[in-house]
Amino acid sequence: MHGMELLLQMMVVALTLAVVSQPVRTFPQEQEVRSEDPVTSNSACRCNGHSTCANGTSICNQPCGNFTRGPHCEQCVSGYYGNPVNGGKCIPCECNDQAAECHPDTGKCFCTTKGIVGDHCERCDPYNHYFGDPTNKGSCFYELTIDYQFMFNISGKNNHHYTQINFRNSPSNPAVDAEFRIACSVPSKLNITVKTADDVERPILTNHNCTFNQHSYWFSKAEYKFGALGNVTLTTFYVYVYDFRTPLWIKSSFSQPKWWKLL
Repeated sequence: MHGMELLLQMMVVALTLAVVSQPVRTFPQEQEVRSEDPVTSNSACRCNGHSTCANGTSICNQPCGNFTRGPHCEQCVSGYYGNPVNGGKCIPCECNDQAAECHPDTGKCFCTTKGIVGDHCERCDPYNHYFGDPTNKGSCFYELTIDYQFMFNISGKNNHHYTQINFRNSPSNPAVDAEFRIACSVPSKLNITVKTADDVERPILTNHNCTFNQHSYWFSKAEYKFGALGNVTLTTFYVYVYDFRTPLWIKSSFSQPKWWKLL
């Protein structure tokens, strides 16, 4: 019996040693992820990666970098759009040189000339009688029908970004002088140019004041050839009203009264 007990004790010791000698498997513990400002390790500094905080404070140094602004550099500056939070980027507005600002989220341009439309101010609005080509520093013009007076009311929240409106007219009667009249409810500036069939656009009046009182400009048939030759328009006048602030109204007209022919 003693021999049997001794044998059993030796077997238990051997099994214990085998278990102890087995390698111990360890599993990686979940690591804590800390979100810190990309620019500084100061956890109180929240500048979205576009500035730093001085002397361990939580105040972002101004101005912010990367075309951002705000107490925490959380917005894009004028002329840029995007989401600069958490190191995001601000992207330049692409407005075809026809706008200074765009929507801060979408990038849709706020065209500054009435009648220019499109996300990038790249086309005219023919449904409202604006024609032309705003690309390559061109523009759009409202077609003024001869012998009619037009009233343009530029007001409302969707028009606050406008600072310019353009008109054009091609007098059709070669035997009658033409007159242009205009009045502006708020102080504005006025340019008038002319383009003939055989010449480039050239200025007639530059930087004139447009005010509440009606202004009249006379164009003689002796100096300008009116009408058309076949499909070619002989003379076109262009009117640029600019440097105004909305709301405002503008009255304008081109006329060739037939009674002038009798004088």
